[in-house]
Amino acid sequence: MNRFLIFLYVLTATSVCSQTDTIFKKDKQEIICRITMVNNHAIFYVDKNEVGRFIEFNKVSLYSRNGQRKDPLQNTNVPPTTKIVDSVNVSDELVYMRTCLTKFHTQYTTGLSITLIGGALAGTSVFIECDELTKQAVGIGGLVIMLVGVATTFDSHKWINRAGWGVSGKGNMVEVRYRFK
Repeated sequence: MNRFLIFLYVLTATSVCSQTDTIFKKDKQEIICRITMVNNHAIFYVDKNEVGRFIEFNKVSLYSRNGQRKDPLQNTNVPPTTKIVDSVNVSDELVYMRTCLTKFHTQYTTGLSITLIGGALAGTSVFIECDELTKQAVGIGGLVIMLVGVATTFDSHKWINRAGWGVSGKGNMVEVRYRFK
């Protein structure tokens, strides 16, 4: 019985912590999320994919936080021309870069393996003595396989370009250069 009560308590506590908030946009769309912060210019929230985002007040008609509806422009003095610089979640960028570099490594090593197999076949054709036609077929097949491997190896470099420029920094400063412009 005690285990059941503990389970029920944990389940209730997690449901209270995961209470969803709602942002009502002016174009009649609703964003179901968890609002993390509201300042004088924007509402910062975490969406269902656990990605941190924000929306400017001039795009929001109402928002509901902790069960209370609020008008975002009610008590703020926001100039209409205020611009907010886009933010980037650094951990998402690093995960994307790591995925791209893993795909590069996989395709590069596959291309090298195919190239070595083709080279071995082409080299083996030199030592075949049974039939001239078979010798030529194995040699040409080995060269074709080798060319496919080289093309695969060169094609793998596209993943480095897709990974973006990346993250750099010194001391306590971090700079993220966008891969999309």
